[in-house]
Amino acid sequence: MADKKVTQLTQVTTLPDTAKIYAVDLTRAVDDQDVQIDKSDLVSGAVEGDRATITNVIPITNIAGSNYNFNTANPETAYTVTRNSIINQFAQVFINTLTKPTLTLGGVTFTEVGGIGWTASTDLYLYLRDLGVDGIHYAFLPKAVGSSGGGAVDSVNTQTGVVVLDTDDIADTAINRYTNDTDITRLANTSGTNTGDQDLSAYLIDPTTTAGDIIWRNALGNIDRIGVGAENDLLGISGGDVKWVNPPVNQTLSNTSDVSSHTTTLSASGGSLKLIEGTGITLTTAGTALDGTVTIDSTGGGTISGSITDNQVAIGATTADSIEGSADMTYDSTTKTLTLGTDGTAEDKAIIQAGTFSVSLNDGDGEFVAQGDFRGGGFSTFGGTGTDVLLDNGATKPILDFTSETAIYSATSTAITTLDCDTFDSRYQILTANTDIQWTNTPASGESFVKNLEVVSTATESLAFSTATKIIGSFVSDGTTVNLITVNFANYPTLGLRITVLITQ
Repeated sequence: MADKKVTQLTQVTTLPDTAKIYAVDLTRAVDDQDVQIDKSDLVSGAVEGDRATITNVIPITNIAGSNYNFNTANPETAYTVTRNSIINQFAQVFINTLTKPTLTLGGVTFTEVGGIGWTASTDLYLYLRDLGVDGIHYAFLPKAVGSSGGGAVDSVNTQTGVVVLDTDDIADTAINRYTNDTDITRLANTSGTNTGDQDLSAYLIDPTTTAGDIIWRNALGNIDRIGVGAENDLLGISGGDVKWVNPPVNQTLSNTSDVSSHTTTLSASGGSLKLIEGTGITLTTAGTALDGTVTIDSTGGGTISGSITDNQVAIGATTADSIEGSADMTYDSTTKTLTLGTDGTAEDKAIIQAGTFSVSLNDGDGEFVAQGDFRGGGFSTFGGTGTDVLLDNGATKPILDFTSETAIYSATSTAITTLDCDTFDSRYQILTANTDIQWTNTPASGESFVKNLEVVSTATESLAFSTATKIIGSFVSDGTTVNLITVNFANYPTLGLRITVLITQ
């Protein structure tokens, strides 16, 4: 480095550690005014990086702090940071950028704290402090807030001239907070049940202390606690208050009897129910404790009371074995015969007699003649066959014959088996070969009837119905299963003969 005058040195002049500075001390004698000063004597503890110029790398290397670009603002918007990992090392860079600068260092978190924030095209200091494992904090400060010999202060927090700052001049941010006078008053008034500025009188204070406690309003209108009750206790009302009460005792039943009455008593209530025998009634009691029984029987014959008037179904008489108001109707208890008549003529009488339980309706000639408005779909009498009954529509119907139905057993079958509908009502059929059943004497037009079959096969023969119009179910052929087959024959005037076969097992 060539010799320079002191006045030629600038802020960024770098002197080697062995440099010497020559000066003139006018306070000394003329022949002793020349002074030689070593660099080490001129600057005590030189600060590394102080006022150095950087581009896009910000080194944090000096615990005393490093200042960069003090003469010219750095326009870079993306910086890589280096560090020595010494707590509280810091650096600051004089910047002026169009966009907000970004900071990166592998695995390190950067957190912006405080400051005035970044503003485009404005002289600012980018301040960084290394907090070790807590990462690096940074802030944007006014250019006037420098360190290590920065320039003169232009403004403080945007204020110029003689500035006196108070809390109203400092922004309350999410990270840097401060407590104001209102907060201090509120904190002083805060207690366990009051936040200092709230009236909690309308809020419920929980009075419970134990699991199972119940909250209720007592007789004084206050919110109170009902402690958890004992095992099996019930919540009830006692003296107008809600309280735990003992469950009621189970009621027991006791029975007492004599020759004419029976008394049942519930022990818990002390009450009882007494049943007393009346005329024609007997009581029989049995059992004790919870299982008492009372049997009521009628023993008397007595008379039938009441009267019969027009349009009534009434029973009664003033004397036994008669029905009041019906002189034409008498009852003989000896022969158990009920006789009805109007004028006493034979053709008006009807006799119902027990024993053989016969009904005789006659006009003296052994016949029954229905005259007038005698209605019904048919009429049947006991005994006799071959006689028709004349119906009110002019048709006749054979007298119902109550002789037994015809059942047929057949142990054989052929490939085609024809069944006569006139010769059986029920038939047990054993198949000895694959069989196709056909029918004869099916009903005439307008008539219908039902026939029943029980069919079993000796092995695995099949069963078919060649003249059937509909088959419901399926035939099981395993040598043992009995198939119940119901055949409905209906010959409709319009549709003709329809045969429906229902097969079940």
